Amino acid sequence: METIVTTQVLDEVSTFIDIAKKDPKAEVECKLLAGKIQTKDIADRILKAIQTISVGAVCEEHRLTIAYSDGTRVVVQGAPHIHKLCSNNSFKEVPLSVERKRRYFESNLGKRDIVEAQEASARFTLRSEEPLRKDWEGNPSDPKGHIRMIHRKCFKTTSELFRIDFSMVKTRPINSKQSICDMLKSQHTYELEIEFIYKSSQADNKVIVQDLMKIITTISQAYYETPFFIVTGK
Repeated sequence: METIVTTQVLDEVSTFIDIAKKDPKAEVECKLLAGKIQTKDIADRILKAIQTISVGAVCEEHRLTIAYSDGTRVVVQGAPHIHKLCSNNSFKEVPLSVERKRRYFESNLGKRDIVEAQEASARFTLRSEEPLRKDWEGNPSDPKGHIRMIHRKCFKTTSELFRIDFSMVKTRPINSKQSICDMLKSQHTYELEIEFIYKSSQADNKVIVQDLMKIITTISQAYYETPFFIVTGK
């Protein structure tokens, strides 16, 4: 089985990497196999593959995020803090962070900050992430917020250039009247993201992108259960 990642895609991802090296607010991510990981046996297979290309202890975390249309996002980390938020339906005395996450070229849409590689079931994004504050007066159940409950396992790759986040996610979309507690009873979905983290790396951008392609190939081989999965550029 062969999936083609074009030279144009590779070049654009290389540009994303270059920007992230220079701008501490820039974030480069690859969302892989979105909507395709639907059963536990597939998830377990992928986790096993990730462990072959990662190093060190796995990081495991629970987080709840509430995102708004202006790019503002409230983040609550840790099961005890999330439980307190849900029980009281209030942010009062709950440790949290507020950040703004936007498309990198939001004010200049003539430049690309999203690159699709449909053949590889991958989407590469360049975002701007800025910490804002440590408190929030809003209502957690505000229907204007897009709520996500995330149970995430994080792995640093052996190259230490990337972090792989594999998550079980429950969501409540914007304009829903569903409570957070009811959302937590819903069925989870799986998400897989690969983020460039070693921004001080002196490696050539093309070498970094090649490492990313190797990660994508390894995970995709596990998903499709075939060693004949080749990512090439044309």
